[in-house]
Amino acid sequence: MSGVLTTDITYIQLTDKTWVYIASAYDPENRKVLSYQIADAITAQLATSVIVKVLQRGDRFISDFCSNL
Repeated sequence: MSGVLTTDITYIQLTDKTWVYIASAYDPENRKVLSYQIADAITAQLATSVIVKVLQRGDRFISDFCSNL
């Protein structure tokens, strides 16, 4: 396990010309999205919520990462 977790925020324009934003946390080694959140505005809460979800869930990624410290 590399201990790398990537995050991203993607802008998506809907058919009614409004925008939504999807934030995601991704494990590149296993090529798996660990968490995502969709919102109608980019906020600090959106940006951090995906990391918080991974930490709260006690995902294997976190236990593997902590065991390598």
